[in-house]
Amino acid sequence: MNNRIAVNEIEEIYPGHYFSILDFPIKEDLYDIISLSHKYVWGFDQLQNSIQCNIISPYYLNLERLNGKRRYNLLREKADYLFKLEMPNDTGYAQIISPNKDFLISIIEKLTIQSSDVVVR
Repeated sequence: MNNRIAVNEIEEIYPGHYFSILDFPIKEDLYDIISLSHKYVWGFDQLQNSIQCNIISPYYLNLERLNGKRRYNLLREKADYLFKLEMPNDTGYAQIISPNKDFLISIIEKLTIQSSDVVVR
């Protein structure tokens, strides 16, 4: 992953997994991020850190013990995840990862005034 990714850019960090930084999202923006295409929202820290998926993850899937590509491959295979979101407690930038690049583009377009701000690398 490039440490110099700009806000609203999308970068493939592992094969089939895309990363972006959202500019100052607030908790209410979750309504625009959560999709009806996936059934469950797995929330941590009162939804500050959340994952939306179609399958309830197996009890043995401990994300805190998994890192990197293995974490996201397991989320895709075992939970059919749409996104993993880390929102700051205060105003700041949020990190979002998804296996669906088009989903990330649509989220950035919803949360920004100008959709021309979206950059895919």
